[in-house]
Amino acid sequence: MIQTAKQITISALLSQDSDGKSFQYVIPPYQREYAWNKNQWDNLFDDLSENDKGYFLGSLICILGEENKATVIDGQQRLTTLNLLLLAIYSKLKEMLEKPDFQNIMVTNRAYNRAWLNLEDFLIFKDVARLILSTQNTNRADFDYLVRDIFKEEVIDMPKHFGNRRIAKAFNHFVARIENAVADDIKALFDLLDKVTSACVVRIDTKDESSAFILFESINISVLLLTP
Repeated sequence: MIQTAKQITISALLSQDSDGKSFQYVIPPYQREYAWNKNQWDNLFDDLSENDKGYFLGSLICILGEENKATVIDGQQRLTTLNLLLLAIYSKLKEMLEKPDFQNIMVTNRAYNRAWLNLEDFLIFKDVARLILSTQNTNRADFDYLVRDIFKEEVIDMPKHFGNRRIAKAFNHFVARIENAVADDIKALFDLLDKVTSACVVRIDTKDESSAFILFESINISVLLLTP
C-alpha cells in the first residue's frame, strides 16, 4: 500500500527530496476547491512564525507518477496555503528589491541570494507553477493568474471577480500579515522564509489511487476514534 513515508522539509518537498527527485504537485479535478478561511490562515502563519524552525505540519498523501508528477490525495488545502504564503513572501521580496539599499544588501549576502533563487524554484517547475490546483469552479484559473501576475511571465487578464474569492483573499491576507510582521526589515523577512521552508511534513507515497484512498480513509477513521 505504502511505497515510502518520510519526513521532509517544505524546501525539499518543493525542490529535490532525499532521493534527488523533484515533483510538480497536481491536485486532481475531483478534489474540492480551495476552502481554508482567515482563522486557518492565521493559525498557519502564527504556528510557523512563532515556533522554532522545523515545525511539523502533518501529512501529505501522494501518488508519484511519471514525468515527475505527484497527485495529491490528502493535504491539498495545507499545501495550497503554503504556496500562497510563499507567493506573498516572494511578492514582498520583489517589492523590496526595487530599492537600491536592498539591492546592495543582496549583492553582498550570498545566503540571501541563494534563498531568493531557491524561493523561485519552490514556486516554479519547468516554467509553470509547481502546484497545479483542481479545476473546480475558477480554482485553477485564479491560482494560475496569481502566479503569472507575480512572476510577470506574460500579460494575462484577471479572472472576473478574482478579488472576491479565497485564493486572492488568502494571498492578500498573507501580504498584510507579512507587512505587519517585517515592514522593511529584510532580515526578518528572510528569517520568516527560513521558518516556512524548514517546516516539515510526512510525505506518504503510494503506488496507485486505490492504495491512496484506503490509506486516507484509515487515517481519518483513526483521527475520529482518537477525538474525544
